[in-house]
Amino acid sequence: MEYCANNLYRRIRSGSGSGAGVRMTESEICHVLLAVTSAVGYLHSQQPPIAHRDIRPENILINNSQTGAMAYKLCNFGSATTEAYKCETREEASLAIADIEKHTNPGFRAPEMADP
Repeated sequence: MEYCANNLYRRIRSGSGSGAGVRMTESEICHVLLAVTSAVGYLHSQQPPIAHRDIRPENILINNSQTGAMAYKLCNFGSATTEAYKCETREEASLAIADIEKHTNPGFRAPEMADP
C-alpha cells in the first residue's frame, strides 16, 4: 500500500474552528462515505464475512494523487474478525461483551454493541 500522509480525523480537524482551514464540501463527504461503504461491502461479501470493528476517522486514510484527486482507504485491521457472536447462554454473552470491550472503540460501536 502506498504512503498516505493524512487521515480523515486530521482532515476534519483542519477544517473546523475559526480560520483553521477549508471545511469539507458535501461532495467530499459523499466521496468519503462511498469509499468507506464500498470497502465495508467488500469485507462483508467475503467468505466468511469480515467485520472491521474499528471504523473511525483515524482509520480512514487519505491519499492525494498528483492530479489532485483524493482516494480514501480503510486501514487498521487489527480488530477485524470473521467470528460471529453467539449469545445463547450467559457465558457466551459475557465472552461477547468482553470481546466487544477489548476490540471496539466505545464512541464508534455499532448501536447493538453499545448496550449489550
